[in-house]
Amino acid sequence: MDKHSISPQTFDLAKKLDSKEITPEDLPPVKLVYNMNGSYTLLDGRHRVTAFKLLGLEQIKSKYYEQYTGT
Repeated sequence: MDKHSISPQTFDLAKKLDSKEITPEDLPPVKLVYNMNGSYTLLDGRHRVTAFKLLGLEQIKSKYYEQYTGT
């Protein structure tokens, strides 16, 4: 992961998670859409995903859509 491309917002979120100021349960789920080839595309939550990766957290709440309708 290239640390130069990580935003201050992401580092702040990682710091708050690491210090237990907030917990993963406090955050809304990331949004994914299922692709026809069997993969998923992240629609919302890239800062959360990156913060979790920085901390070595392997699970994140998610909501996935078979067809995204904007909800």
